[in-house]
Amino acid sequence: MGKIRLRPLQTDSDFWRARAFLREVIDTSPNPIFARGRDGAYRLANRAAAQIYRLDPDALEGNTPAQLGPRPHGMARIEALDAEVIADGAERVLPEHEIVDAEGRRRWFRVVKRPGFGADGRTVEQVIGTAVDVTDFKLAEQRLEREQVRLRRSREEARALSRQLLRAQEDERRRLAREIHDDLTQQLAGLSMLAWSTAQAAAREPGGDRREALESLAHGLEALANDVQALSRELHPPALEALGLAEALRAECTTFGQRTGLPIECIAQALPAEPPTEVGLALYRIAREALRNCLAHAHATRVSVQLEGDDSGLRLRIADDGVGFDAAVRAGGPGIGLSGMRERAHLAGAVLVIDSAPGRGTTIDVAWQGRARRRAAAPAAPRTSDTADA
Repeated sequence: MGKIRLRPLQTDSDFWRARAFLREVIDTSPNPIFARGRDGAYRLANRAAAQIYRLDPDALEGNTPAQLGPRPHGMARIEALDAEVIADGAERVLPEHEIVDAEGRRRWFRVVKRPGFGADGRTVEQVIGTAVDVTDFKLAEQRLEREQVRLRRSREEARALSRQLLRAQEDERRRLAREIHDDLTQQLAGLSMLAWSTAQAAAREPGGDRREALESLAHGLEALANDVQALSRELHPPALEALGLAEALRAECTTFGQRTGLPIECIAQALPAEPPTEVGLALYRIAREALRNCLAHAHATRVSVQLEGDDSGLRLRIADDGVGFDAAVRAGGPGIGLSGMRERAHLAGAVLVIDSAPGRGTTIDVAWQGRARRRAAAPAAPRTSDTADA
């Protein structure tokens, strides 16, 4: 690119006409354009350049930056380029530079400073600057970076949850295998031995009384049927489809309490309408997992389960008087129980809140709003210790 040579005009009228025409031309640009003399004073500036100072172009011309009042943040670096251009007569470029203009707006510019040579072609008489506003590009770039960070974090969380789910599946398979092997298989073996011994005794003494043995066999078969039913209910709750969410919760609380001896108060109101299948199953599973935690981790002596609902949605609350925990610390822990509950709530479009602290028990709230209402207004997550929403 050739040198910019400043040529003197013949008359003052020629000068002012040329200057007025140049002002009209550069004022049409949305990007700052300006020229500064060797003394640092602005020789020319368009409206976009003057707006950085919140001034008119006429207020800039003839004044140095120091005479214009407080410098907008970032302008010192742009002004410092002028001395470099004047010193060596070479172009300077700032590919991306942030300023905060007089109105407090953060803006980014690509700044180019070029020397304007005098008639001798060697002396730099003034520095001509242009700045292209790249703020929209920069903000889009920052949004993209934030989204990439969020996406990376989500992927890491998804991978961590996947690992937890795989471990949980293996743990559940081991538990079921152990129950089948240690409980059901032993019961079947015992009943089989009892049946064979009864049959052999009947063959030896056809007229003997076998009532006691047959009653024992019947009781054993009944207990085995109950264990198989409980195991089946853990895999999938048939009462949920047959009786609805409220009855299924009541039945689960009763069965769990009888099996473990844990006192459970269950208040499940009849619902005006059954929620979608995935919502009912999610709330049921969350309640079961919470009851397990009350027994295994909270060492609770009393548990309350409440389910209420109306036309706008449902709310499930499980509260215990156990040892509690630090919800903020446990939120990032490795346990699958809480993560599983959060994930179930999220997938069902519900809001799950865990409120707990060491020594004061734990309360789990799950709120689900009906689809019609959620379309009208998105739910605001409650401000408590730990929240997971859709």
